[in-house]
Amino acid sequence: TSDGSWTYTCDGTDGTTDIVSGIKYCQNLGKKVMLSIGGSTGSSELTSDAEGVTFADDLWKYFGPDNNSSITRPFGDAVIDGFDFDIEGGSSTGLVATANELRSKFSEDSSKTYYLSAAPQCPENDAYVGPLLNGADIDFAFIQFYNNYCSLSGSSFNWEWW
Repeated sequence: TSDGSWTYTCDGTDGTTDIVSGIKYCQNLGKKVMLSIGGSTGSSELTSDAEGVTFADDLWKYFGPDNNSSITRPFGDAVIDGFDFDIEGGSSTGLVATANELRSKFSEDSSKTYYLSAAPQCPENDAYVGPLLNGADIDFAFIQFYNNYCSLSGSSFNWEWW
């Protein structure tokens, strides 16, 4: 929506019950389950830091600890371990505010450690994720060393820069 909030309706008939059991199964094996935001066809549509904060609040409400029985959570009572920013289009506006607000929310639940990660394209100072890496406390990055001039197979491979 125009204010950065969003609505999700999930009644358990769309296959999410398998996702819920998968999340819990993997976590019981000691694996971390992250929710990735964006992707190759996703883009950031935030237009302000205020929208970024609202977006973070919604992400936490729907995927963080289950503290609100009045909402329908996409993954039921499963709680993910963090959020990954894979923004490959749109704008970087509001992303630092989103990450910083999520980081502040993590302290509300001391039962586990939560993480923030990013998946920038390999070009130096990625236009979408670069500001996020410079302006927020990101725990780790998954550099996309493929389908770009700086990919592993190219002559401009830039591992040293990262």
